[in-house]
Amino acid sequence: MSKLSLIHQYKSLVEDGKLNNDPYQKTTIAKLSELSEELSLKKENSFLSRLSNFARREKIEKRKGVYIWGGVGRGKSMLMDLFFANVNIHNKKRTHFHNFMAETHDLIHDIRKNDKINNVPDHAAKLISQKAKLLCFDEMELRDIADAMVLNRLFKGLWKRGVTIVATSNRPPEKLYEKGLHRERVLPFIDDLNKNCEILEIKGSEDFRLSARKGMKGWFNPLSNKNSKILKEDFFKLTGEMSPKTDHIPSSGRQIFIPSAASGVAFVDFSDLCEQKLAARDYIEVASRYRGLLINKIPILNDYNRNESRRFMWLVDALYEAKCFMICTAEKPIDDIYTGSDWRFEFERTKSRLRELTTTPR
Repeated sequence: MSKLSLIHQYKSLVEDGKLNNDPYQKTTIAKLSELSEELSLKKENSFLSRLSNFARREKIEKRKGVYIWGGVGRGKSMLMDLFFANVNIHNKKRTHFHNFMAETHDLIHDIRKNDKINNVPDHAAKLISQKAKLLCFDEMELRDIADAMVLNRLFKGLWKRGVTIVATSNRPPEKLYEKGLHRERVLPFIDDLNKNCEILEIKGSEDFRLSARKGMKGWFNPLSNKNSKILKEDFFKLTGEMSPKTDHIPSSGRQIFIPSAASGVAFVDFSDLCEQKLAARDYIEVASRYRGLLINKIPILNDYNRNESRRFMWLVDALYEAKCFMICTAEKPIDDIYTGSDWRFEFERTKSRLRELTTTPR
C-alpha cells in the first residue's frame, strides 16, 4: 500500500460527493498514510529494507501510535476505518474501545488463575501482541480508575512488544477521566499517550453525516423491498461506503449484537433490537455507541406485541437523549404505527420524539 493510495481514496470519496473537502480530515488522512507506509516498511525483512534510511527507521520506532480526537461527527471513525481497511498488515484488529476493555478484563481474569504469573497486565499484553501488531480503537474513553490502571501497564507492554495503537476519541488525552476519582493515578498513562502517540485534532463544528443526510427522508412506509433498498443505499451514503462490520456491545454482562455498522452509524432490523430481551439501560449503551441508527421493518405496534412496543419506546428515548438520528422503514406512518391501548398515553411522547429524530437537516 503506497502513501498515495490512501490519500487517493479519500480524494475519490470527496470527488464523488460522499465526503466534504475538509482540511483537518485531509491532514489526518495524510498522517495515517505515513503510518500505513511505515507499518508496511516495518514488516519487511529483505536485505534492502535493512539498509534503508536510518533516520526514517528511527522515526518508525519512535511513533508507536496515533490518537485522533475531535467533536462528534468529525469523521474520526470513518478515517480510521479507511486506514484499517487499506493498511498492508495482516495481524491487525479494529474494535470499539469498550469491547476491547471487556475482552481485556476477561483475559486478565483467566491469567490470574495462574499463581506463577506476577505481572498480569504485561502478560496480557504479550498474549494480545501475539495476535495483533496493530490495534485500532474507536471512541476511547476512561470510565473508571480500574480501566485506567490496567491500561497504563497494558499499553506499556504492548508498545514494548512493537504493537502500534491507533485510537479515536471525543476528548484530547489531557481531558480523559477528567474530574474522576483519584485522577492523579491516571496522569502517568496520559503522559505515555502524549509521548508515544502523535496527537491529531480534527477541528470544525459540522457533523459530516449531516451533510450526507440533506435531502434524505427519515421515515419510509409501507414496508416494501423498494423502501428497504433505499434504506440500505442511505446507509452506504452515510458511512462513506466504508465496509460495514458486525458489532457486539457489552452491556450488563451480555453482548448486544449489531449486524452492520460503520463510521458511527448502525443498520439493524426492528427484530434485532426490539424482539430481544433487552432492558432500558441496554438501549442507552446502543445510543452511546452510534451517531445514527437505521432501522428496517418496523411493524404495526399494538397490544399483541406490547413487549416489543415497550422496548421500541425505550430505544427511541435513548436515541433522543443521546441526540442521535434515525432513518426507518415501517408498515405505517409515525402517527399510525401504534394501534394498541396499553401504551397509548406514553406513545404520544414517542411519536413526538420520532418526528424529531427522523427530521432531516435542510
